[in-house]
Amino acid sequence: MNPKTPVAFASLPPEIINEICSTLPTSPLLSLRLVNRQLGDIATSWAFRHVRLGARQGCYDHQHFVWIAQSEKLRPLVRQITCDTWLGHTAKHSSRFAFNHPTEFLNSLPLIRCFHNLASLHLRFSEHTKHDHMDAMDTETDNFRYRVLDTAFNCLAGTWSAESQLEMDENVLPYSFEADYETAPALVADSGPLPIKELTVSNLADFHDERFTESEVFKKVISMSSLKDLKLSITLQEVEKDHDDDYEPPDALWFREKYVMFENLPRTWLSPSVAGNLRVLSLYSRDYWGWNPKMDFRAVRPGHGPDSGFPNLKVLALGKYIFSHDWQVEWIESLGQMNTSGGLEELYLDRCPILVQARHDAPADHGTTVVGRDSDGNSVEVSNDGYYQMDAMLDDDMFEPELTYEDYPLRWHHIFPRWRESMKSLRVFKMGHSSWNSAPEQTMDAWCNEGTFQERDREDLATLLHHNNFRSFDSPSPPPNKRDKVTTGLEKYRHGTGINQHPRHQAAYIYFDIDVAPTQWCEVYWPWCAYSWQPRLDNEVREKDKAELALFLDGVQGRRMGSGDS
Repeated sequence: MNPKTPVAFASLPPEIINEICSTLPTSPLLSLRLVNRQLGDIATSWAFRHVRLGARQGCYDHQHFVWIAQSEKLRPLVRQITCDTWLGHTAKHSSRFAFNHPTEFLNSLPLIRCFHNLASLHLRFSEHTKHDHMDAMDTETDNFRYRVLDTAFNCLAGTWSAESQLEMDENVLPYSFEADYETAPALVADSGPLPIKELTVSNLADFHDERFTESEVFKKVISMSSLKDLKLSITLQEVEKDHDDDYEPPDALWFREKYVMFENLPRTWLSPSVAGNLRVLSLYSRDYWGWNPKMDFRAVRPGHGPDSGFPNLKVLALGKYIFSHDWQVEWIESLGQMNTSGGLEELYLDRCPILVQARHDAPADHGTTVVGRDSDGNSVEVSNDGYYQMDAMLDDDMFEPELTYEDYPLRWHHIFPRWRESMKSLRVFKMGHSSWNSAPEQTMDAWCNEGTFQERDREDLATLLHHNNFRSFDSPSPPPNKRDKVTTGLEKYRHGTGINQHPRHQAAYIYFDIDVAPTQWCEVYWPWCAYSWQPRLDNEVREKDKAELALFLDGVQGRRMGSGDS
């Protein structure tokens, strides 16, 4: 760097300096603090805008977190907090019967309440989760997750107290846990609720824990009028075989808790109060969802008026969501009718195929369900045609049930023309496939190119940057072809890599076969199939899909260019 560069940089108008600092990593921001007072103040505000509390063994995130919480100068600068429960690749069980819980992390977590200017909270759990009654040695049990969520939400609600926390710890944590809640700065007065604007939860367990979702603190936080941005990714519970016996764990498909969790989303995480406020919603799951397990968005603020569903929503991102019914197409068309644009502005479909056929052993559900009442108090009843009876499917007493086939006629070339005519406010549409199985290559390279992170173990870094696609869906897309390696301009991928929009990832189809393992979901290929019983789609369908997608994208791009967006 030219010796005169800092001087020239410091002479720029403050608003320009602020804009530049917003794009810089932490290391250069800390260096810029030494140039002069004005530049130092701006750089400091960005250097400490985000703070991280991690449980990873061998790192000192908790010390840094506590230090900032105790600093009268720095803690007001914090706008974003990430709390990460991952213990790292070197984590070891302290014995065969007890797990060494992250004591420093758990003791530091209540300090969230010290950051009165907090706007965004990200809770990041491990992708691995187990029930306590299945394997109490694993740290990411239901009790541990409940403890983290309850503590964080009590801090946000302004209801945290050491007494209630100690009682919680005694009930859900191992007897060996040593609590210490004396590190909070004495001069930090309780300021009541922290009106956050954004809440994200990575790897939320697919388990309906009523202890949390029925609690007053959950309802208080999720119904905050300030909460406009909600992003959730849902992981799958796992059960490992006990090597001391011959017990074979059931497939995750048969866990009833998963179905109950998705069924209850409209009255828990997507309850009417939060659904009415949201401007941004991202919902991802590690496995396909929407059809099985069924998630009926018609139950979210049910009705047909402009105030139903998500009336103020502007951005929707769905990951591994299955399209199977015409009502889903209509539901997306109806979103955001009361926002400033009169409809949805951005739509991201990440690995969201259409179901073409299902081979199942459960009886079809031809009944109806009352999903709630509309704004006028009238009952809203919806059809269950095209779905299966959950109780029958999970019934252990069913003996050699008959396998049945059901075809689904919905195709992408049916959907795109409708959206082209009805979604006149849509300015961004991305469809494709993000990085699901590993950290995005471009984001990894961007971080490794920074001197600050060269010494960090690459395996740890890869884990820290993984499972963020539900947050980075609107980040720059990678090159469609994986062989086109990015060597310049990596900075734009530093906060995430968006959806790969290669044609092979777009307008996809899928089928469900209850008799296939380890996954019942199988992609539909064009037009060749490995087995005669696999459903086929001819090239005519593919060509129609491509043509209608191109017309739809032309319309979206035209609106974006007309509004001045690039």
